[in-house]
Formats: sequence, C-alpha cells, structure tokens
Amino acid sequence: KAAELGRQIADALQYCHDRGIIHRDLKPQNVMIRKDDQRAILMDFGIGKWTDGSATQALTMSGMRVGTPRYMAPEQAKAEGPITPAADVYALATIVFEAVTGHAAYEGLDYEKGFQWLLDPTRRHPTAVRDFIPQLSREFEALIEIGREKDSEKRWTIEEFRGRLDAIL
Repeated sequence: KAAELGRQIADALQYCHDRGIIHRDLKPQNVMIRKDDQRAILMDFGIGKWTDGSATQALTMSGMRVGTPRYMAPEQAKAEGPITPAADVYALATIVFEAVTGHAAYEGLDYEKGFQWLLDPTRRHPTAVRDFIPQLSREFEALIEIGREKDSEKRWTIEEFRGRLDAIL
C-alpha cells in the first residue's frame, strides 16, 4: 500500500515538475485520498514555486526557510540557494518512509535538534528503514534511503523514483 501511495504521489509530482512547478511543502496533510477511487491528490500549492523563476508573484522572500520541518529537504532547511524538484523527492521519500515504518523520520527530536541532524552532511539520518523493518526488500529500502539522501545531487530524480516504484510494485 505504501508503494502504491508513493507511486500515485510520484505521478502527481512528475506532472507538476514537467510543467515547471515545485510543490515545496509535500507532506501527508497535503495529500488527500479520493473517496470514490482511493487515488492520491496533491493539495495546497501555497508555497509552490516555478522552476524557471518566472512566477507572476513571489510568495516567499529569498533566504526564507519555507516548508514543514519534518518533511523539509536539507537544502530547504538551509534557506539559501535554489530549491529544485529534488526537494519534493526528498519529501516524498520521507512520506513513504513513514508509511512503511509507522515512525517519523526524526521522531523524538525537537525542531532545533532535527535541523542540526538534517543540516550536517557528515551525519546520516538518526534512523533508517532497516531499523524498523529489517525484512524489507533491499530495493524498497534503497528507494526510500536514496530518496532521502542529504545531498540533492545523489537523490533519485522523480523519474527514477517512479521507475523504481514500478519495479517494486
């Protein structure tokens, strides 16, 4: 079920990314499940951003930290430099992590301590999928952990993420 949910969200993100939109606040509260067919729908693009910078109105100021800390990619937490579609992949992988494990990625840490872990490239995440579900397939584990890679250049693209989910499904 977690893989299917992830695939549906990945489809929606691919659609957005193909049109030059980064969501920037992907979290479970912004994913609704349709009652009639159980499909996932992305909601709340309030802090979404055009990738080409041609937005008709800037809703956030440069250097401002935007998003929900629990799902925020390290580059968003830094509040400097451009945010790319890789930030949405990080958030999606975090959602899938939570759906699979039943635990928050930075469970038990306050925002300050969570940001310290997140922003330190020398430290891995405090928990990994294998800590909770050791029997999970290596492919599904890699999907999540590479999607949560702190270095955005090492993360899956949304196309790679979708392809790997297809293989898992």
